[in-house]
Amino acid sequence: MRVKQIDEYITLTQGLLKANPSATTLSITYTHSKKKSDDGINKSIIKFKTFEARHGICYNFKTHKIKEFSKLANALGPRGCNVQGVDIDGLSLILSNVEKSDVVKEIEPVDEAPKDVQSVPESSSQKKKGKKKKKGKK
Repeated sequence: MRVKQIDEYITLTQGLLKANPSATTLSITYTHSKKKSDDGINKSIIKFKTFEARHGICYNFKTHKIKEFSKLANALGPRGCNVQGVDIDGLSLILSNVEKSDVVKEIEPVDEAPKDVQSVPESSSQKKKGKKKKKGKK
């Protein structure tokens, strides 16, 4: 079944993976078209296919838009995405059978060292020595 809306495709794929994760496959195909579109730009097409072999259920989604691809890539990851105003868990959490709270969170970037701490000067043994080039034939 060809699905035209990305939110509907993500919802259907999530339901299929929850029902039968071991028999469901998800494939991504990238095609670069040599034929130019009306505006003179080559189009790249990305196709997503979710297939469940036992019942013969197949969902297809095709896009050339980078925002739709980005949303679907986020839906595949553990953090998930927002579908129709509701945050859904990532599809990889369903496949790995892990709770969202168990996923390691990203580390916050560390700010510079506090201003009151003074840097210790390097000793001569800690300084890096330049590498000497070898002369001669190689």
